[in-house]
Amino acid sequence: MNTVSAVKKQNLLKINHKKKKIQRNRKIIVISILLLTLFIIGTSIKNMYVSYRCSNFIYSVDYYFTHWKDKSLRLIEVESMSVISKIDNTIEIEAYGFAYEKPYKKTYLIGTFTEDDKGRWHMTSVKIKDETSAIETEENITSE
Repeated sequence: MNTVSAVKKQNLLKINHKKKKIQRNRKIIVISILLLTLFIIGTSIKNMYVSYRCSNFIYSVDYYFTHWKDKSLRLIEVESMSVISKIDNTIEIEAYGFAYEKPYKKTYLIGTFTEDDKGRWHMTSVKIKDETSAIETEENITSE
């Protein structure tokens, strides 16, 4: 038999349980928003730092060849680099190092860098140097 006081206790327990559930959900939401905010702030600080450092051309070359979007066109580390051509604010660089993906073979990449109006260097394109065509042209030049 349920008496009035027993029903009141059950209702009170249900209400307290719902309140605790709502409080727990609020804590989860607040913590999630804080973590998301920290992630966004951290990412923007990293981007501002990289943007600031890319005003140094050597840093820019090293950064973009090791952090390019396409992993097949990345290097683990730039061991050497040379300038192929320079026209106004555009420089073409040949970089040498180990490829980012397996089998980690030594690779030559050619990247095109442009300088923006704030003096920061950005790589606009990158490609793998075609060694067979370079060897063929050298052979043609030497045979003639």
